[in-house]
Amino acid sequence: MKALLTELGELLARKDPRARSTLLPGASAAAFAPLTARLPVPLHPDLVTLWEWHDGADDGEPSPFEIASSCAFMSVGTATRTWDLQQAMREEYPYAPWRPEWVPLGWDGCGGLLVVDHTPASAFRVFKAFAEAGEFVHVVAESPRAMIAALVARVRDDLPVDHMTRYDQRYPFS
Repeated sequence: MKALLTELGELLARKDPRARSTLLPGASAAAFAPLTARLPVPLHPDLVTLWEWHDGADDGEPSPFEIASSCAFMSVGTATRTWDLQQAMREEYPYAPWRPEWVPLGWDGCGGLLVVDHTPASAFRVFKAFAEAGEFVHVVAESPRAMIAALVARVRDDLPVDHMTRYDQRYPFS
């Protein structure tokens, strides 16, 4: 995983320095404690490595770095707050499509979440979940490592990570 992330960082520096500039410094070991205390299972080591590489993207920037198509990369702190919110909603609305073993990793800005499923049957599959979709999810990758490997390949081969328009130009134009 570390080799993939090193390659991704080098590729972003050359090919998309603006997106690279939105990445935050890596998370400290202490940053993981609030999230791991809440989870019913241990945090996947590849997620720890990912957040140690960069602790998410600055969501105050226009079009922050997307860890997956249309999903901004969350910090550990944002993931913890999101987990708390989703868990509270699940307690209020038991039919809500949320599981305590899901770890948020990204968000689409419209209520959709990119999660890593830590349930034993999932084998750490990465998918997008959206409340309105109920029990249906969109599988992004079979694992966090596979997701990063696919992202590295897309950046390396100059393929768009996201087919959607990126809003990264300030208006009015100068």
